[in-house]
Amino acid sequence: MRLFKTLLLLACFAAPHVSMAQDKKVLRVGVNERPVFSYRSTKTEFAGLDIELVKAIAEETGYELELVHYPWQRILYLLKLGRIDMTMSAADTEERRQYAHFSDEYFRLGHNMLFVLVEDLQKYSHIRSLRDLKSNKLKIAVQRGAAYSHEYDALSREAWFERNLHVLDSVDRKIESLLIGRVDAYIGSEIGSHDMLKKMQLTQRIVPLFYLMSDEEAQTHMMYSKKTVSIEQVAEIDAALARLKANGTYQKIIQPYSIQPRQY
Repeated sequence: MRLFKTLLLLACFAAPHVSMAQDKKVLRVGVNERPVFSYRSTKTEFAGLDIELVKAIAEETGYELELVHYPWQRILYLLKLGRIDMTMSAADTEERRQYAHFSDEYFRLGHNMLFVLVEDLQKYSHIRSLRDLKSNKLKIAVQRGAAYSHEYDALSREAWFERNLHVLDSVDRKIESLLIGRVDAYIGSEIGSHDMLKKMQLTQRIVPLFYLMSDEEAQTHMMYSKKTVSIEQVAEIDAALARLKANGTYQKIIQPYSIQPRQY
């Protein structure tokens, strides 16, 4: 088995960095701490879905990883400077392509879903998109500042949709509002909401109605610094990720984190 080593570096400011990725197959990975996806399980170790995936990719390619923790905006800044080599679960945008390469293979899906009480599944079974809400006048809890899908962004500029939104500051408040009948549904992350509902023992009480996005829209990618990572390395890592998807390893990792809308 190939040698695999993960070093956790915690720092407030980046030290000067010359990538070792080209000659020693070491990648310095910027980690934005998030519940479920990437969080510290101990003082020296990270855990979570994104961490499991990137470790599996490293194992497949023989790369060593240095995991460094920073806020998201600083990760983007350091990647632009070449002081970190890559990060995970990034949106592929034209602005970022000025300084970054993106994986062709998607890293994981970042789906958002509409959640309802299980007793309302049949009543709302005809609703298959956010635009269908126009004739139903459902009150929907959303999180302040969130961008859930292209359709959500477009509808947010329409008065009827904005009137039906109940804007809150946290996932648990959205769940509470649904349970007490203040709203009829809420929008939340597939993985994040699933984790929260499991912890609150509410997976049989609150269920997803439908996905807000197609798989294509929900794709996130690995993002690499153009200063330190070559196109050839990106292709090498892409090929490894494709193999993990083909041999079932990828699905085995993500399955415990995933849920599906109920069938009627």
